[in-house]
Amino acid sequence: MARFSSPYQAQSRFSDAAKDAPELWRTALGTLGGCAIYLALVWSATAVLLPLFQDTRGGPAIIITQLLLVALMGVAAAIIVQSWHKRPARSLFGDPLQARRDFLKVLPLQLIAISAVGLTMAYAAPHVLVSNRPFGQWLMILPFAVPAIILQCTAEEMVFRGYLQQQLSARYRHPSIWLGLPSALFALAHYSPALYDGKAWPVVFWAGVFGLAMADLTARSGTLGAAIAVHISVNISAILLVSLPGDMGALALYVLPFGAEDAEAFRALLPAEFVALVISWLAARLALRL
Repeated sequence: MARFSSPYQAQSRFSDAAKDAPELWRTALGTLGGCAIYLALVWSATAVLLPLFQDTRGGPAIIITQLLLVALMGVAAAIIVQSWHKRPARSLFGDPLQARRDFLKVLPLQLIAISAVGLTMAYAAPHVLVSNRPFGQWLMILPFAVPAIILQCTAEEMVFRGYLQQQLSARYRHPSIWLGLPSALFALAHYSPALYDGKAWPVVFWAGVFGLAMADLTARSGTLGAAIAVHISVNISAILLVSLPGDMGALALYVLPFGAEDAEAFRALLPAEFVALVISWLAARLALRL
């Protein structure tokens, strides 16, 4: 079992759950099996739900359903670790009690930060944003949208920073492998040229950097708590507060005055997104004193 030097000493504790089955072939087969289970779950859920949405396109119900379909990957990860690796699903989070404490420490500061940024943009520069929904209508969406985002973010962290990072760090000592490979796969999972109108690679790059930041927080803290909290706050900001117009902005209070088809404006937005990510990463470290 590899032991890691500072600042990643906590990663040793986090990967302890995977030390009895760290072989690369086992992880590869577990990943393929998890993908197969996830696709089967999505296919089954879609077959049941699709008739309900035949006359609806891009509305809040569709977007919330899509978030819940993504959340099924957490179910697939739980099935794989229990059936294939013979360990409890809760081991994906690290120590469950510590993960909960980390989550509760990090989330309030993250939500305060994104709320402050969103309100500042809305009131200090109202010409930059376009009102997308009446405030009362938006509030009625939140009880359905927020739990869906929480489940979606938790599931993604279970797979990429939980399963993959744990398994690879139990087998390999060098951080470039167990930080880099899951982050690269996380980035590629966000490749969607249809959704981003051919501007998918900047989004992939941003997702890769985001994945590295979440992997770093996980390795420093030894749990998924901080990564889940940051992921939730970032997605709440991007999905519920300020989003791109069109189907992607179905749940948002405000939308930007341009879409993904405006390549120049879209690229100009990315530096601000990276600054916000760095602030979120530093705020999480501050909250946990890492």
